[in-house]
Amino acid sequence: MKITPRIFLPFLWFGMAAHAADQPIVLKAARMFDGKSNALVQNAVIIIQGDKIVDAGSNLPTPNGAQVIDLGDATLSPGFIDAHTHLTADFSGNYSERRLQEL
Repeated sequence: MKITPRIFLPFLWFGMAAHAADQPIVLKAARMFDGKSNALVQNAVIIIQGDKIVDAGSNLPTPNGAQVIDLGDATLSPGFIDAHTHLTADFSGNYSERRLQEL
């Protein structure tokens, strides 16, 4: 029985995608603000598995098979969410003129 590539390739694609989701990602940077103290953590390492941060600290060991991303002199701040949005603001027209009319 001959399996055609058109049938086989989608299964290969989904298998590779599932494997990529299992592969840990390691972010390395010069420092990190973790919110636990006022001091920056030096030689920062963040380990991500799937869609979760599983560990964050200084000089952590790299898991086997992890994809390592070295961010050099960057400062990391894991888990922080920027919730500052203007989804309901009206950006049409002249902002300065509208502000004066509101006074």
